[in-house]
Amino acid sequence: MVKSNDRGGYSFGDLRAGRYTLRVEQAGFKPVLRNEVGVAGEETVEVVMELGTRRESITVEGKGVKSKLKRWLTCR
Repeated sequence: MVKSNDRGGYSFGDLRAGRYTLRVEQAGFKPVLRNEVGVAGEETVEVVMELGTRRESITVEGKGVKSKLKRWLTCR
C-alpha cells in the first residue's frame, strides 16, 4: 500500500519489471482498478477518479411524525 502526496502523486520503490494490478481508493470517490499495468522502468500511470455516491439514512421515531416526515422526504 502506498499513499499519495499532497498533489496526488505517488511512487513505488524497488518495483520489479512485470505486470501489476493497480487499485486506487479515496473516500467519496469510486475505486479505480487497473489490471495488467506494465512496468518496465520508470512509468507514469494517469488515474481519473469519479465522484462516488454518498449513502445516508435518517431514522425518526415518534407517533405521527414518522409519516409526515416520510411524505416530505419523498416529495422533494
